[in-house]
Amino acid sequence: MDDLFKNRPLMVLAPMYKNCGLAYRTLSRKYGTDLCYTEMVHTQKFLQTKNKKRWLDDFVDSPLIVQICGNDPCVMRKAAEYFTGALAIDVNFGCPQLIAKRGNYGAYLQDDWQLTSEILKSLSSLEQPVTCKIRIFDDDKRTIDYVRMIEMSGCKMLAVHGRTREQRGQNTGLANWNTIKLVKEHLTIPVISNGNILCRRDVIDCLNFTKCDGVMVAETHLYNPLIFSDVKKSSFEVLREYFDLCGEATPIYEIKSHTYKILHKAFDQYDIYKCKIQKAGTFWEIRGIVDELERLCDCELKILKPRIRHMIKH
Repeated sequence: MDDLFKNRPLMVLAPMYKNCGLAYRTLSRKYGTDLCYTEMVHTQKFLQTKNKKRWLDDFVDSPLIVQICGNDPCVMRKAAEYFTGALAIDVNFGCPQLIAKRGNYGAYLQDDWQLTSEILKSLSSLEQPVTCKIRIFDDDKRTIDYVRMIEMSGCKMLAVHGRTREQRGQNTGLANWNTIKLVKEHLTIPVISNGNILCRRDVIDCLNFTKCDGVMVAETHLYNPLIFSDVKKSSFEVLREYFDLCGEATPIYEIKSHTYKILHKAFDQYDIYKCKIQKAGTFWEIRGIVDELERLCDCELKILKPRIRHMIKH
């Protein structure tokens, strides 16, 4: 993994549930993404499933980090052993959703530093390095103590989402680049910044401010897959490129999800076409509806833009 950082800073596509399959990762790499993560693999459920081939067949591009979650070091280690082709195994210590609270994984392991350390030490004996994705605490000192413990336990790269566990849903608010900058200053391992990226200018500003080794983008990338690139293309052009990368194994729900996001400006104007996509039963139906929608749209509705633009303050 050290070779990856020879050309830093890295542009990183975040792990996103049902939104970062092979076809989309391939598209993102075409437009400047250096490193991709898989969607989160729940280790207990993965070991119980009979169709592991579906996961393994999707995780074939490179460089790729497989993200896992759980709370049992032995179970997590056993599941991680399946992903021999991955660049690294990432532990999700950052999911703030209530499903993670019920399952006692993700950001809810922030309360159990001993278990966090045990998980990392168990995974550190794998052939691949272990990395982590976390959220911060309200208190900077606690955050620094936490990330130092994570580094000492064997983490080789840390992605820091600059929001707390409580900042979700209606309470999302701004990510704290100041705390991310502090984390970078206190660790010796590479640190990836995550949060507050809505356009290419934000990527540059984030790197200049935090001095991190890379920037990770999640939802904004789904609305603009060209965010890491200077290339200018219409939303319909980009979506067709994604369609061309989809194979028989690409789930239709994933194809619909990317269609909604990439064409969100067009759907805001012509919402009946979003309903048509929702009802579509095949990939070819979706393509036909998109072709029909494009004929109605002017240039303004074909621009790739994030849904919301806010001022970023530090």
